[in-house]
Amino acid sequence: WVDIEWATEAIARIDLLTQAEAASVDVIISAHDFAATPDDAALDRLLADLIAAGGDAAKLAVTAQTPDDALRLLRATARAAAAAPIPLITMAMGAAGSITRLAGPLFGSALTFAMVGPSSAPGQLPLTLVRDYWRASGLRT
Repeated sequence: WVDIEWATEAIARIDLLTQAEAASVDVIISAHDFAATPDDAALDRLLADLIAAGGDAAKLAVTAQTPDDALRLLRATARAAAAAPIPLITMAMGAAGSITRLAGPLFGSALTFAMVGPSSAPGQLPLTLVRDYWRASGLRT
């Protein structure tokens, strides 16, 4: 897999998608907001754009300032995942967003990122915690 940032200039993004397809490499089109969680309409638009961008999966990571931000992302995930023809990956960074890393699959997020060593993003949870929660809840085996 290769991850192409949505903010990449469109021509460059299309060129990278073409090269990845020629090399039989799957592509995640991703967007990151390291400051906030967009409003509901903006979340819906961005998820639709990511899904339609031509990748094999779409990923959105936002920053939750409040628990409501995390819930809004989960609701937007459920709306988008219901019709998405490709896997959708969402998560909220920050302490208020940690719950999205556990509950994401309930709302249609295909996977999450967990830490084995030092965290690579704010709010990232230890792999053992995520694995144990998902197993205990029946989300994953």
